[in-house]
Amino acid sequence: MRTIAVVLLVCLLATGTALAQKGSESEWIDGPTRLNCITTGYDLYVGPGGPVGDGDPAGATFGPVPTAPGNNIQDVIYYVEIYQTFIGDLRVWLMYDIECDGVIDVTGEVLCRHGLDGCPADGCCGCGGDLAGWYGFDDTEASIEDICPSAFAEGCYGPDYDSSGLVVFDGLPTGGCFYAFIADGAGADPTTFNGFEVYVLSDVTPVEGATWGQVKGLYR
Repeated sequence: MRTIAVVLLVCLLATGTALAQKGSESEWIDGPTRLNCITTGYDLYVGPGGPVGDGDPAGATFGPVPTAPGNNIQDVIYYVEIYQTFIGDLRVWLMYDIECDGVIDVTGEVLCRHGLDGCPADGCCGCGGDLAGWYGFDDTEASIEDICPSAFAEGCYGPDYDSSGLVVFDGLPTGGCFYAFIADGAGADPTTFNGFEVYVLSDVTPVEGATWGQVKGLYR
């Protein structure tokens, strides 16, 4: 019996170690963080990419991406997979259609190209750093405008200072549709946009608890 118990204990320990290792791997991919943005408890919605006109301020819209109804939005984190050799060319928005009727109701800005209509002018063109990969935007993070490296590392950033950010979605009902909007405001360096992700933290609809009489009734 002692031998059997030891074997069972070893098997349990090995299984626990394997599960712990698997958990730590999935934590980076699907768990509480995504490129260092904290996404614990958030629902993930994935949207498509597509062509963005080079030097076309009119931009392109991608979506719709419907969300599950029944709650209210508490927070939004927005990711884009984008390739551009001059971040200052870009205007990047996340838009929300509350009724999914094709009419945009709320727009959250995360990047606003300096010199485009509605964005501030700084004498020319803003930062010239490269983007190459996935970039997350979270209102609680330091602004991406705080730095201007030659190439921005994939990671989690706050919106630039001249953008409305993502707080504009807080309190809205879920069940609407998200869209990404990408505009490349200057030519000679095309933009590649491969897709977007929206992480939504929403409140939980309360479930009415059973009364003591209902519980007793189950055992009669």
